[in-house]
Amino acid sequence: MLFSANLSLFDNAYLFILDYGVPSHLSGTAFLAHAIILKLSHPFASMSELYSIIADHHNRSPRAVASCIIYAIKHSDSICSRLRLLRNDLFPGRVISLLAPIFKSSLLSSQSAAALDPI
Repeated sequence: MLFSANLSLFDNAYLFILDYGVPSHLSGTAFLAHAIILKLSHPFASMSELYSIIADHHNRSPRAVASCIIYAIKHSDSICSRLRLLRNDLFPGRVISLLAPIFKSSLLSSQSAAALDPI
């Protein structure tokens, strides 16, 4: 996936999530993108802390955020195969912890490729 410098970090994370087959029409997709960004900036935060931050930002309860993320992950087309997980191993904390460094390295490699582009 190629990231754009013209897009915000959230928009790039959202497109990254869509690339993993998470449906775009679910609110959990946006929450998942937000959780990945937060996991990068707060690597030792618990999932309940991340859910609380996301819930405050989106005016929802932490429980609703958790449920929406779980629903979005469970309805992904290819997240199991791309992360090499079984359907029974799709816990939100595990998925977020696996996706965050992948997103970071993809974003960094795309930025360095853009810096090398002469156009």
